[in-house]
Amino acid sequence: MIAAATGTHLSFSQLRTFVECPRKWHYEKVEQAEPERVPASLAFGSAVHAACAAVNEAAMNGETVNAGNVFDCAWEPYTAADATPLALGDDDEAAALAEKGRALVSIYKPPAGIVAVEQHVEVEIAPDLPPLVGYIDLLYQTADGLVVADVKTSGTRVLSDVEMLAAQLAVYGRAFPVVRSEAIVLFKGKVPAQTIQGVQPWPENRLRTWATEVHAAMQAGVRFAHRSRNCRTCQFRDRCAAE
Repeated sequence: MIAAATGTHLSFSQLRTFVECPRKWHYEKVEQAEPERVPASLAFGSAVHAACAAVNEAAMNGETVNAGNVFDCAWEPYTAADATPLALGDDDEAAALAEKGRALVSIYKPPAGIVAVEQHVEVEIAPDLPPLVGYIDLLYQTADGLVVADVKTSGTRVLSDVEMLAAQLAVYGRAFPVVRSEAIVLFKGKVPAQTIQGVQPWPENRLRTWATEVHAAMQAGVRFAHRSRNCRTCQFRDRCAAE
């Protein structure tokens, strides 16, 4: 259930989706409509995320895991015969993406000192706003203190747009006394690479104002379509175009 319907909680992913396209958010979260397709980028990122989470979990417990096998298990439901069709980019093929995903997760190296993986958080940032909930990819301990990290796949070695990530990490920083926030960037180029990028979280007042305003727009029933390059692979492209 969603905050606009229940008033009990609000996930950061809902806020981000609404900002990207209010109509898409309405179809997905309010109507809970069946998607027409699944963006290949979403499926790819989800499978990579699952593999990295498994590696992190194993490392935290002093164990190892075959990241490629975990990726394959997470990727398979998206390519099964009865699966919702994948919306591939012009230069993408499912088999090539799978190969790229296996190569990418195979070079992933977890940091030392992991203390939590997929850590659930729930924080209150304003009295008139439902609690914000989410899951932290990774928390690890250093000599300086606790570090919060989010794993991202990217076509570049350095993320060029970190606005929403900075907002997300600000939420996480409200839940734990972290000394540093960062992105672990997995570069999905011909030669996969892993880089660490520091991210400055939003100030608390900016996060509070932004989340409150976005939630107010949700509650007001705002549902215009935001036209962008994401429309081509959107889960609800056909219905939206018909409207």
